[in-house]
Amino acid sequence: MQEQGKLSLDDKVSKYFPSLTRAARSSIRQLLSHTAGYEDYAPQDYILPAWKQPTTPQAILDKGAQMATVAFMPDEPPSSDKATGEVKAILESLRGGKIDRSLFTSNANSCFTAESLGDIRKSLGGLGKPKSLTRTSETLRGGMTHRNYRAEYAKKTLSLSIYVMPDGKYEQFMVEE
Repeated sequence: MQEQGKLSLDDKVSKYFPSLTRAARSSIRQLLSHTAGYEDYAPQDYILPAWKQPTTPQAILDKGAQMATVAFMPDEPPSSDKATGEVKAILESLRGGKIDRSLFTSNANSCFTAESLGDIRKSLGGLGKPKSLTRTSETLRGGMTHRNYRAEYAKKTLSLSIYVMPDGKYEQFMVEE
């Protein structure tokens, strides 16, 4: 359609779908490249029963406009420095065998037993402070934000795989060699 002059990838989504949440601040280009900030419609690993029923394009758009939530605005990306700083503080606490339980979901907290915190302290304690902590990716998955980090120490590099709930609490905080 762009080649035919019917639209521009830089047109605002609101030009065509004014009822979509925050459509005036997102471009077609951002929508097509998955950088408009909208969460996934559904997980990718199964088909919703409603998807097996006949429908119309307008019905799909109407349903999307009703349920569209915005995880971030394209001109206001998630606060990378704040999130990375918090992850660094958690990693440092774990190095000492402690965690701030208020940062985690009850499910995640159940994994941090006294024994596991002791094991984590033994594993991380000898590494010293990280030389750097870098976020390597961020995606939306199943209503959570999935972030990967690389923590570089003097003699070792670790990978972190973290899932954060919409309320900001950590559901999973995995540290791997």
